[in-house]
Amino acid sequence: MTSEGIEFRPVTVAMDGGPCEARLAFSDDVLLCVFTRVGPEDGAGWFREAGFGACSDLFTVQPGVFTTLEEAGVWIRDRLRAMKAGSSSAGVKRPPSNDNC
Repeated sequence: MTSEGIEFRPVTVAMDGGPCEARLAFSDDVLLCVFTRVGPEDGAGWFREAGFGACSDLFTVQPGVFTTLEEAGVWIRDRLRAMKAGSSSAGVKRPPSNDNC
C-alpha cells in the first residue's frame, strides 16, 4: 500500500502475545517506521513501534495510535518536511547538543 509517497509493506513481528500484523513504512526505499496493528483496548489502529531519521524519538515525540495508515503517512510526511526545513515545528525536536561533553 502506498500513501502519497510513503510505502507501507506488510510484515509480521514478534510481540509479547505472539505474532502481530505490522507495516514497514518507507520513503524512496528508506525505512522510516515500524507500525503494529493494535486492537480496541489500545485505541484500534496503528502504533509506531520504532522510528528512524526524522521519525525517531530524537526528532519527534511519540505519536498516539493512528486510526489508518493514511493518517500515519501524513504524520511521516510532516516529519520529513519539518526535518528538511530544519525547523522544530510540527512536533519535531532537535537532537541534544554536544556542548555539555
